[in-house]
Amino acid sequence: MTRWGQHVPAKLILVVTAGEKAHRSPFETMSLWPFSSKKEEESSSEEEEEYSDSELYEEDYVDLRKNMQIYSEDETRTIGKLDMDYFLDNIKIWPFNRPLKNARVNKLKLGIQNSGMLHGMFTIVEFEDDYYLIDGQHRYHALCKLREQNKLNDLLIIICIYVVASEEAIIELFKIINDTCPLDPKESPNIIVARTINRLIKDYHAAIKTTDRTTYPYILASDLKEHLSVIVTENTTVNQLYTAIRKMNGKYSKMRLMKIPNVRTALTKSAVSKAKTAGFYLGLDETWSWVEELEL
Repeated sequence: MTRWGQHVPAKLILVVTAGEKAHRSPFETMSLWPFSSKKEEESSSEEEEEYSDSELYEEDYVDLRKNMQIYSEDETRTIGKLDMDYFLDNIKIWPFNRPLKNARVNKLKLGIQNSGMLHGMFTIVEFEDDYYLIDGQHRYHALCKLREQNKLNDLLIIICIYVVASEEAIIELFKIINDTCPLDPKESPNIIVARTINRLIKDYHAAIKTTDRTTYPYILASDLKEHLSVIVTENTTVNQLYTAIRKMNGKYSKMRLMKIPNVRTALTKSAVSKAKTAGFYLGLDETWSWVEELEL
């Protein structure tokens, strides 16, 4: 059960009942990015095409508020109702939520199906023109299953959107909203990975992309997250992981280019220039073999 911190007035917690078909921004200094597996087709020529911010914006942007029945709104938060199908089709799950528990999803699914009611508000963050669900993922998946099975009447979903400016703010907001189940880094390796990637992006912002496509030798934050998640345990610390990656990058920077593991045979001057300018050489290794070599 979600319990709001003292920054969130209790009166904002709404319940969807059968009588009211149910259809949410940072706290002070608060502010993760989407992780998608789509990649841009890379050109083998010297000049490699990259998508502009405006092209990405026009292709992917969805304005959730235009489709909401708004109850309350200020500079950091919007609360209102949203059509169920529109909600399920346009909201992404924040990739650093706790692991999904299928037993809980099935229990919620059965409860919603039998009662025709949906309790609680869905908490969403708006970050870099996308919307991510940080509270309510089990209810979200229960609704998806019911819709797939045609066992759900159309509901209006109550949501609260918080506008955030950074990845750290999302983590802090997640902690406050989920304070009934404290977020201890030792129980969530995903958070360790998230914080590490956030630090690396500050160091190598030109080379680690938070968009959904990039060009060699740059890398996607989503791919970095996927590879690091395999090796990080609850005993790993952010400083250990961050330091090990920086050390490995320094090692690659001192190698002769063709000695770097799994570097492209047809290495272009453009790719080399990008790596040197960004100060990031790990992306030259196309198979990510360096991840397994990190000293943790």
